[in-house]
Amino acid sequence: MQVTSQLLEFYKIKLLEPGWAGELIPDELAYIKSELRKSPTLRRKWGFRPSLRRLSGDRIQAVARNGFPTQ
Repeated sequence: MQVTSQLLEFYKIKLLEPGWAGELIPDELAYIKSELRKSPTLRRKWGFRPSLRRLSGDRIQAVARNGFPTQ
């Protein structure tokens, strides 16, 4: 199966939706973490305070899996 750039773009967008990805592989976690660092709005959507400097990989995994932020 050949992966198209449209499919990759769709996948990148969907990964940023809480609850869509389930269990993340390390590359997916790294991608989401890098995008969360860039965007205060996205951090809010994932349940992180926009001013938060440290983003917990475990918490990102939980939101990716469960679809809602854990407190």
